Amino acid sequence: MLVVKLGGTTVRYGRKDIINKISALTYDTRLIIVVSALAGVTDLLSGGDIEQVRHIHHSMTSNPHTLNIIDNYLNEYSTPTNPSTRARALSIGELISMYLFSEFLGVDHICIPSTEFIRTDNNYSNANIDWQQTGALIRERLVEGGDGCRVILTTGFIGKYKDEITTLGRGGSDYTASIIGSLVGADRIIIYSDVDGLMTSDPKTDPNATLIKRITYRDALEMSMKGAKVLYHRTLEPLQGTRIPLYVLNTFSESTGTVVYGE
Repeated sequence: MLVVKLGGTTVRYGRKDIINKISALTYDTRLIIVVSALAGVTDLLSGGDIEQVRHIHHSMTSNPHTLNIIDNYLNEYSTPTNPSTRARALSIGELISMYLFSEFLGVDHICIPSTEFIRTDNNYSNANIDWQQTGALIRERLVEGGDGCRVILTTGFIGKYKDEITTLGRGGSDYTASIIGSLVGADRIIIYSDVDGLMTSDPKTDPNATLIKRITYRDALEMSMKGAKVLYHRTLEPLQGTRIPLYVLNTFSESTGTVVYGE
């Protein structure tokens, strides 16, 4: 089984590029795809700019069914007044992104939001995973379930505490992919974004920055704790003690990327 995470820039601007790559990946394995909110949408939801969120998504589809899903979620938006209502408001970005991407995927699949299997505590903005409940639900919904589909499309970033939506904090979609990957025993995890992989330093400020082709979990975790932005440090936590390789690849190029591996 393969777990693939699609960043917000990929979903918003790289749809054709990533669909070609996904089509190749589905040839001989089951695939779980974790989708982020479109680039910029979480900030817009946080600021209450619902009509701009609507415009962005409407500009990407004319399918009446998809438009109806988008509008139904956005019409439920209410201005957050506490951490719980803020988590619910921000979750809309991931949910409508999943259904929008579903329209274009082009292979037989099923949509299962991560709120159906990620269970957390009530730290709504940076929730901690209930590993026992989450593991059982992932086995039920993703491993044994899925209605026989080889491809499952899900959301990143969001989970549930009892009947309330929670969020997993900055980098939560990457974290979701590694949670799923570790609990299903994935053959590998791929994170697609708009960068070539982990770099020796920030290429925006250092013209001599070079691509790191291979790095251990331990060293990658150390880099992320020191401020490297490509990988959120929580992403690596579920993979400690496993030998599941994590690939960081660029949607928009054929760069070999970075592979993060267990020792």
